[in-house]
Amino acid sequence: MTVVTFILFFLLKIGIGSVSFLKPVDDAFNSFSAMDLFFQILHTNQQERLSEEIIIVDITDVGPRGDIAAVLNEIADCAPESIGIDCIFEGVHDDQTGNQLLLEAVNGMKDRGIFAKKLIADSSGVFVWAASSFFARGSGIKEGYTNLTSSNNGSPVREFSLFQELNGDQVLSFPLAVVNQYAGREMDFGSKDLLINYENIRFLVLQPDEILAHQEDIWGKIVLVGGLREERDMFPTPIKKKSGLEIHAYAISTLLHGELRYSPCWFNWLLAVLLCYFFIVNIEHSCRTVQKRSIFLMELDSTTGTLYTVWSIVLCFISYILFAKFNYCLDAAFIFVVLALAPLARKLVKASILSLSSRGVKSFPIKGSLYE
Repeated sequence: MTVVTFILFFLLKIGIGSVSFLKPVDDAFNSFSAMDLFFQILHTNQQERLSEEIIIVDITDVGPRGDIAAVLNEIADCAPESIGIDCIFEGVHDDQTGNQLLLEAVNGMKDRGIFAKKLIADSSGVFVWAASSFFARGSGIKEGYTNLTSSNNGSPVREFSLFQELNGDQVLSFPLAVVNQYAGREMDFGSKDLLINYENIRFLVLQPDEILAHQEDIWGKIVLVGGLREERDMFPTPIKKKSGLEIHAYAISTLLHGELRYSPCWFNWLLAVLLCYFFIVNIEHSCRTVQKRSIFLMELDSTTGTLYTVWSIVLCFISYILFAKFNYCLDAAFIFVVLALAPLARKLVKASILSLSSRGVKSFPIKGSLYE
């Protein structure tokens, strides 16, 4: 029956993926993650703490480049360890004075500043060039790409890449470049993609006129500069909509405090097979017990539904403990679907055996079965 269950799973997966009007269902399944629910629970039940390493300066309302240069100079004067500027100053505008002031501010923070760039891909998805600030080429400044890893179906941003290939060269992501600067060395995390830990923390957000008043808070920290309130830069996350700058802040915090880990694919499959087998055994035993006490088939279906609910609750509880205590993400959604298909697989097998037995085929003994 376990084998039949997985056959049904593959048929369902192939069927949903190949039928055009069922594509929204396939997208919904692929975009669902129990991790989103767990983050919601953590943010509800845990006390929020203030990040000790990351401060955000919101320049949403700062327009002219000269004014942005003044903000960067004030931040540099407060001696942070790393300054991440999530702004791309494309093109040389007519404001020559503003351009010059911005260049002077950039030159004054070369040893601490990390500037954003955007990787641009061709039709095949391969990155072919990068959109950078007008002062980036040949200037020796440090850059990191700010592309976020997200699907096209509006699913939450759950992970980020540490590096990408661009014309044969490896380029670093914005969060990793900032963390390298903060640590004073190149960090090696042993993976290209990491899950973002949206732990229940908040970041101190300063407006430009509040910078000097928080000089002691900024000293030796990471300061991220960018817009927090621009709608075009808002993205769905497992907790709620966040600006790209905030998502980078969570990514940096993840690199500093330990990343989340996804259970490997082989482990998910092994666990699904084992749970499916024992779930079917549990159903078989329970239904036989019910059959001895009742003649109503409705009670058999009710027993199956109750068992699925109990198993789902236990699986959710175990998944949550692994997530909350050990930063371990179990692919519970996949296992839920497999368990949901198990009762159907059991009925199909039993019905097939009964049909063959009624035709005189004796190679399928069904002693003790509900279909005797």
